[in-house]
Amino acid sequence: MKKTLIACAAFTLGLSMAAGQSIASYVGIWSVRIDTQTFAVVTLAMDKGGLVGNITLPERFETNGLTISNISGAVHENLIEKAVIEGSTLHLTTHSTDPTEKDEWIMTLPAGGASSLRFAGMPMAAWPMQSEPGAKVSLSWNKDRTYSLLESSVSSPEMAKIFAEDQRVRTGVTWTSEYASKMALGDDQRREQVRNLLEKGKLRSGLDFERAAFIFQHGEKSQDFLLAHVLALAALAKGQNSASWIASVSLDRYLLAIGQPQILGTQMNIGLDGSLRKPYDSTLVSESLRRQLGLQSPKDEVEQIKLLAQPGFTPK
Repeated sequence: MKKTLIACAAFTLGLSMAAGQSIASYVGIWSVRIDTQTFAVVTLAMDKGGLVGNITLPERFETNGLTISNISGAVHENLIEKAVIEGSTLHLTTHSTDPTEKDEWIMTLPAGGASSLRFAGMPMAAWPMQSEPGAKVSLSWNKDRTYSLLESSVSSPEMAKIFAEDQRVRTGVTWTSEYASKMALGDDQRREQVRNLLEKGKLRSGLDFERAAFIFQHGEKSQDFLLAHVLALAALAKGQNSASWIASVSLDRYLLAIGQPQILGTQMNIGLDGSLRKPYDSTLVSESLRRQLGLQSPKDEVEQIKLLAQPGFTPK
């Protein structure tokens, strides 16, 4: 479900709260961050026994929860006219200069400097918030871009270390069945390490997801290759354009693993008949579309054959 909000300027007024309810935990300045930018700021303060506050947002945007698009217009403050604590949440009502235009919000009870905010009555994920004194809404947004609240330009050092090891064991080695068995054990351990990072939500950047795709591309089962493809799609969604290669390769490897011909021609071997590609349906995807994905042309295959024939060469 998509929510479109046009925020308008308003003054900051006091809030009425039920007597005896503690509101101190909600007091502060809370920011909704998208990587290095601030999308929204919630300001709540005590004044003469009540709360004063506002929610500051861009003038226009669309959201389905964890993605936000079409951000435009000036920054405006929205009056919080009512606040009601229900259990572990604070229900807020805001309105614009037109008192009939209202929005309902739910803020979770802060813990450890973190909280969340979402539209009430909408089946959408909440926006994560953090305590950030002095936070101000950013002014520079690309209206044509869809932003994710899970974005991060800072890559995981743990994922970088796992990827580096994955590449190290495949570089400059003499390929033997014994070495392949040893490497397979390491590959299995690295997949478990990446699963753990995924479960803990420690992969944030596009580069993180692209690197994770490589780890599962070096798996053994069809589900490994399918997960590699999904990870590559996540990387592309975060703007990591180089992940189109691993997205293509993992799709082909998955198709072969389930007994179907590949469709992009990325999986290669030298058969007895001199053929380069494994079972391949070349009728579905044109060469011009393959080029859009950064895949090699038929002319490049001659060089690929030379590489495959080199002792110890291991394709990625």
